[in-house]
Amino acid sequence: MTTQSNACGRQSCDGPGCACGCRPINARRHAVNRNAVVIAAAIALAAVAASPAVAQTAGCGTGILTDVEVVVARVPQSTITSVHTRPTDGRKPGDRTVDAYTTPSERETKTYLVTVRLNDRVYVGRSSGDWFWEFDPTRLVINDPIETCVSRDTLRLRRPDGTDYKTKIVRVVRDVAHKAAPESR
Repeated sequence: MTTQSNACGRQSCDGPGCACGCRPINARRHAVNRNAVVIAAAIALAAVAASPAVAQTAGCGTGILTDVEVVVARVPQSTITSVHTRPTDGRKPGDRTVDAYTTPSERETKTYLVTVRLNDRVYVGRSSGDWFWEFDPTRLVINDPIETCVSRDTLRLRRPDGTDYKTKIVRVVRDVAHKAAPESR
């Protein structure tokens, strides 16, 4: 009686002549394939963890809010025409009023560009301001310290009410002049 797994999933099959009619699997071949998969996964994980781009972009600390810019633009949109017919006032049967409504062909959008200096880098984040419930970063004070977290393509700022304001990073610049200024004194 053998104790290796086989095609039917039983642990105690007798091999080619067993009652279930299964055939034994090659345990050595499956062990080699399993080991190769584990090794490949470990190498891929080590390569991602050691990537300098991921290591340099993640971090939190106290940054300086250097600028908040509001960009207002008009963008085209598709127009929709809605036509409604209704009876006028009921005095004459068959007399109808036709009302037609058309949406504008363009709309106004508002985008916020927030610039924060954290350590030796300047991050510019972009967020939409089209909806009334979205935070307006122009209420923040320029050149004040602000708690900042950078993670991949996201810039998070701690708002005065204690919640986070999240933007998408659109530009990162190494601030060499700012870092060299304190050293030259």
